[in-house]
Amino acid sequence: MEFLTLNNLNIYNIKEHGPTFISHCLNTGYPDLTIVSSALIDKVKQWGILDRHSFSDHRYIYFKLDLEFQPSTEFYLKMGYGSGKFLRGLKPHIEPLARHLNLCSV
Repeated sequence: MEFLTLNNLNIYNIKEHGPTFISHCLNTGYPDLTIVSSALIDKVKQWGILDRHSFSDHRYIYFKLDLEFQPSTEFYLKMGYGSGKFLRGLKPHIEPLARHLNLCSV
């Protein structure tokens, strides 16, 4: 606990959801921890234990973070030969990449 306190870390497990460990001998416990920094503690919107067989004594934990992506710095792309050639080379790849990303989020 001292390490967690010194590093501004928090345990986010919700004990009411049940143990994260159930052995074949029916021993139970909470050894699997979800540790979240103090900066992100308010961003955790869901936490739970899946009711799925994990092929282990340890149960699957899931959590959802509510994050908005905001670049921390601005950057500029500078090319010696001009942006036209770069954009013409990039354009054919944008739509396939967007389709692939949409499939990942489904």
